[in-house]
Amino acid sequence: MMSRQIGLHLLQWELKSIIPQLKRIQDCGYSFIQISPLQPCKYEGENTYWWQLFQPYSYKIGNKIGTKEDLINLCIEAKKYNIKIICDVVVNHVASLDTGELKPHEKVDQRLTSNPEFWREFKTIDNWDDRCGQVLRYCDGLPTLRLERYDIQNLIIKFLNELIDCGCEGLRFDSGKSIALPEENSNFWIRVMDNLNNKENLFNYSEVIFADSKLLDRYNKYINVITNAWSSNKAKMVTYVESHDSYNGIGWTKNMTDEMLIKEWDVLLQNREWSVLFYARPWSDLAFSDEIKRINNTYK
Repeated sequence: MMSRQIGLHLLQWELKSIIPQLKRIQDCGYSFIQISPLQPCKYEGENTYWWQLFQPYSYKIGNKIGTKEDLINLCIEAKKYNIKIICDVVVNHVASLDTGELKPHEKVDQRLTSNPEFWREFKTIDNWDDRCGQVLRYCDGLPTLRLERYDIQNLIIKFLNELIDCGCEGLRFDSGKSIALPEENSNFWIRVMDNLNNKENLFNYSEVIFADSKLLDRYNKYINVITNAWSSNKAKMVTYVESHDSYNGIGWTKNMTDEMLIKEWDVLLQNREWSVLFYARPWSDLAFSDEIKRINNTYK
């Protein structure tokens, strides 16, 4: 079992801009960096919002965050500092039409759009407690794929292995809560995880938020979870004080001061059972502050 990891989430940071900061990141006690999704997305302008990076249209590498070559270079340099690069991946949904309809955008890979059997019912989940009726059948706010299908899994496996071959040492699966488990008639987690290159050494985790411990424990049989809740197996958890969703999306941590974040981070790290992830707020240097550096290096 992998020892506790202390991560830094650099949402929207261009890959080239991370390299000059690697020594500083290492000195601050971080053992991994979670980078943004690198899949092409329908918004590629200068003012791309964070959420637009989570609306991809293919299983390929390359967007305004960086190219495949940029990723290879970052992974090579990060390895010199014993820092893992974890890539955020969006595998179960794609960009929607600009009209607001719950249908795939015209840019979406034709290998996906050409087969109507690839898609879940074009209805939005409005009851996340109705797992069998909605969560695993409807869309998670964007056009959602049926990941139990081997033909889709094969595309995903190829994409993930391309990231791993670039040097990524782990993957963060977005919206993992709506990806079915083996006991729910999908072998996605078993088949995909089993077919990853260098699988024994990867640090993978799936986003499963607003979930009870029973559901987290079910996911933990197959993959670590990044969550705001509590699993029985804390060694398979990645948790946080603040995430990009709680700051940018839901907004419930936006009013937390630096002093509040430092205090909560200190408390969180005192328990060495779980791995942790620090979200680097836009225009804030708190992730590199002397206080966070002290806490990380004390409890790692």
